[in-house]
Amino acid sequence: MANVDNETAEGAVVALVQESGGEQIVGVVRLARPPDAPHAPEAETAVVVRDDYHGQGVGTELLRRMVLLAKQMNVRTILAVFEPDNDDAIRLFRELDLPYTIKAHHGETEMRIEVPYS
Repeated sequence: MANVDNETAEGAVVALVQESGGEQIVGVVRLARPPDAPHAPEAETAVVVRDDYHGQGVGTELLRRMVLLAKQMNVRTILAVFEPDNDDAIRLFRELDLPYTIKAHHGETEMRIEVPYS
């Protein structure tokens, strides 16, 4: 994540928890624009939550903060690409309650989420 600037090309939000031995990363969400288009209106996202934190709201909170980061970065559309059977991820993004389109092709499901600017 060395290229994360949270302004143009790439952004990230990290979820931390205090465990014995110090802070541990339990989840991260990233936004990335194409390297040759750091101000493009669309950015691709990826979210990962540590297995033992699934179902505890970490992913929901990361996505909520991802939308805030997208606004900060002037992203208009967030692209999420899933395996076609990843119903949990699709449900998680739908819970943002934002306008979206979804289509499946070439063994992938693409979801485009519109970022609100009001």
